[in-house]
Amino acid sequence: MTSAPLPPDEDGRIEALFAARTLEIPDEHLQPIAEFARTLFGVPMAQVPVMDRQWQWFKAPLGLEGTGCPRDAAFCTYAIANDDTLVVPDTTQDPRFAANPLVVGAPYIRFYAGVPVRWGPDRQIVGTFCIFDYQPRTLDERQRQLLQELAEIAEGTIARFAESAQTQAIDSATGRAGQQRLRQRVQDGIQDLHETGGSLMVAAVGIRGLRELLVVHGASYTNVLLSEVSNRLEQALDAEATIGRWYDDTFLVVQSLTDPQSQLSHEAELVREAFEQPLTVHGESAALSARINVSVHPANAADGEDLVACALQAMQAQAPTGASSVRTYNTDLMAALECRLMQSLDESSGSPPYLVYQPKIAFANGTVIGAEALMRWHDAELGRVSPGEFIPAAESAQAIQPLGRWALREACREAQSWPCCSSGQASTVAVNVAAAQLLEEDFAAAVEEALAATGLAPERLILEVTESTFIEDVGTVIAVMQQVSALGVSFAIDDFGAGYSSFQYLRDLPVHALKIDRTFIQGVDVRPRDRAIVQAIIAVAQELGLTVVAEGVETQQQYRMLAELGCDQMQGFLVAPGLPPAEICPMLATRAIAQGDR
Repeated sequence: MTSAPLPPDEDGRIEALFAARTLEIPDEHLQPIAEFARTLFGVPMAQVPVMDRQWQWFKAPLGLEGTGCPRDAAFCTYAIANDDTLVVPDTTQDPRFAANPLVVGAPYIRFYAGVPVRWGPDRQIVGTFCIFDYQPRTLDERQRQLLQELAEIAEGTIARFAESAQTQAIDSATGRAGQQRLRQRVQDGIQDLHETGGSLMVAAVGIRGLRELLVVHGASYTNVLLSEVSNRLEQALDAEATIGRWYDDTFLVVQSLTDPQSQLSHEAELVREAFEQPLTVHGESAALSARINVSVHPANAADGEDLVACALQAMQAQAPTGASSVRTYNTDLMAALECRLMQSLDESSGSPPYLVYQPKIAFANGTVIGAEALMRWHDAELGRVSPGEFIPAAESAQAIQPLGRWALREACREAQSWPCCSSGQASTVAVNVAAAQLLEEDFAAAVEEALAATGLAPERLILEVTESTFIEDVGTVIAVMQQVSALGVSFAIDDFGAGYSSFQYLRDLPVHALKIDRTFIQGVDVRPRDRAIVQAIIAVAQELGLTVVAEGVETQQQYRMLAELGCDQMQGFLVAPGLPPAEICPMLATRAIAQGDR
């Protein structure tokens, strides 16, 4: 057995290996991809190993025992050294491997194929994506390409894991603290109070107007605006305050208080005043206001997680006004939100949830071929409540099933009257389905009833489910999906790539489409890694005969890149946000993307 040479920049490779925290990535993040490869290629063994100076560590090993092997015995040493795909049709006939202990002894490997897995701006090799067999075999050119594309998906998984700690610690749009650092600051603050006394304030600051500006100007403008918002908060508050972005349009301020009675109102007033004057971005004035929602330790919560949750719940239940406002948490707020939601389900309340429809476009001819139904809620007392707020409230109030059934029936009713597309094909409507709905025994019957009651043809209905749907009780979910598919209804996996579970079920699921998560689409035209991941997902999906839909397309550059990569359909603000029912019908008869823009 011969030893493979070291890569030219082994020190840089090792540095990248640890910088990416590749040794820490849990097997369950990579295992679905390895399982998919094992099924796709019909091999008994697959894994995504990583290699330090002395040892190869097994990651997501399927069909292989143990935690690793010495580097000298690893096939992947040669794939890393050669910086290329390595295929060994028969290990016993290859002098590099004929005496390898994994060939002459268990597991008696006769075939190996491995592709380097890279990470970081320098594209350093941190591991490999490889498959093995007990029998000699070969890979044709198409199979080699598929293996390389699966390796690129593994790269994306490793990159997301590596970035998650940094992303959660530092918010990329503002450079301020992210969720992880904010949580730690709250925990540390509570711990400090055990020695110093006093109180700890957590203020959730919701910035009104950001979402509307996003619709008008897009993400790049809004990111600059977010940075300006954080700067204004910093200028307004005490230097000891920790300022960070929690999500979307919500910031968190964490500060120790020696005199909560007076300091609370003072700090909140400073934040309110900070947004009395408009901000300026790219020479344009942006008028914003702030909802300030305060919780205090120990008065409102004993631990950090509950303290943050209290501040966020106070914001969810706060009634809207155009001006900035302040509210302090009390235990009735979340119950009030749930109560308002339950009341709203009665149409006589005057403010029930409603649906808007975002058009879907075919890349082949630029025409609108259907739309996705999106639920919205504008309560008479609470104002606009985002899905991220009222969906958890619906789940907590055990209302997600009736809410989901209403949305299904309403979308079918609206779509039944839609005209055919300009290409002549029947238009489709997509409806989101919660995991709880798919676990209902009579869900298939409910779908059949909605179709019969509205007269919508089954082939015009698409049900969208997220990857997280398959985490628990996957057998029941697949069985229910098969029952619904037997009616002629199609399924799509929403936000594909954001989770880790669905790769291993793709060949078993009755799905016809994958919707690539918008986080990849936002960088497809500027970040090579995102482009490679999107290309790999498209290739694998089309190999399985699935339609690929891109979510969140905002620019012509993204549109053109996706067209070049062979994507089938898209939706996003480039064409339109969610539209009222009366506005979606005229679009179905038009070409949404002009010939010259394609």
